[in-house]
Amino acid sequence: MQKKFNITGNCRAKKHYMADVSKKLEQAFRMVEDGDYFIINRPRQYGKTTMLYTLAQKLRDTGDYVVLNASFEGIGDAIFDNEAVFSTGFIKILAKYASVHFPETNSWLLETAPKIHS
Repeated sequence: MQKKFNITGNCRAKKHYMADVSKKLEQAFRMVEDGDYFIINRPRQYGKTTMLYTLAQKLRDTGDYVVLNASFEGIGDAIFDNEAVFSTGFIKILAKYASVHFPETNSWLLETAPKIHS
C-alpha cells in the first residue's frame, strides 16, 4: 500500500506519511507513569490526535491502564454550572465511552454517578 498524506483525524504510520514523534510519545508515557499532568496544545495539523491515540494504545498495551476517549463537544454549558452537576455529568460521559470496551466499568460508573455530590 502506498502511503499518503492525511489531513484529518488519526494518522497511521503504515498508511500515512508522518513525523517521527517517538521521543515525544516516550516522554508523555513516562509522565503518565510518574503521575504527572501535561497538556498538548498546538495548532491544527500538528499531530495532537495521533499522539493521544498512540499514547492511549501504548498505555492499554501495558495492561495496567483503562483508557477512555471522551469528548465534551456538544454537551452545552449547564454541566459547568457547579461541581455536583459537573461531577455527575463527567461520570456519565466516562460511562458512555466505557460501555464499548469496558462494560463492567460502565456499570460501576453508572451506579456511582448518582452518589456524587461534589
